[in-house]
Amino acid sequence: MPTFRETLSCLCICTFVFILVVAVILWYLVYLDECTSQPCQHQSSCIANFYGYTCQCVEGYTGPTCSKDIDECASSPCNFGVCHDRINGYSCECSPGFTGSRCESDINECDSHPCRNGARCWDRINGYRCECQLGYEGTWCERQRKDKSEEFDRMAVVATYRFSVLCGTVLSG
Repeated sequence: MPTFRETLSCLCICTFVFILVVAVILWYLVYLDECTSQPCQHQSSCIANFYGYTCQCVEGYTGPTCSKDIDECASSPCNFGVCHDRINGYSCECSPGFTGSRCESDINECDSHPCRNGARCWDRINGYRCECQLGYEGTWCERQRKDKSEEFDRMAVVATYRFSVLCGTVLSG
C-alpha cells in the first residue's frame, strides 16, 4: 500500500496533468477554433491570438471582420463630376464640359476651331461663344450679313463716343 506521501505526490501530479490537459483542450476550443469559423470576410486573413482572433483585411475593406467597404468617394475626389465607389477604388463620371481621371480639366471647345471667318472663340463650361467679325452672323459666324445696318450701328457708336469726348474736352477747358 502506498504511503500518504506517495499518494499525495501522485495526487498532485495527476491533478497537474489533468489541469494541463483541460487547459490545452480549452485553449484549442477557444483559441484555435475562432478562426475555423472563418469570421473574416472578403477573403481576408484570420490570425488567432490569445484574445481570440484578428482579421487582416484585404485592400478596400475595414472593420473587425473586414465587412465594411472603404468609401473612397468620402474625400470627394471628383472635382466636377460624380464619384462612384468601387472595391479598393473609385471612378469619376465627369459633368459635361470636363475631363480627366478626377474631372479636373475644363474641355476647351475652342480647340476644335468652331468659329468661322476670323471670329473670336470664347470658351465656356461645356460650350463656347463666337464673336463675329463685322459683316458676319450665325452661331459659328458662318453667314455673311445681308444688310449693313450692324456696321453702321457700330460706326455710329464710335462716332458718338468720339463726339462726346471732343465735346467734353471743349466744355471742360
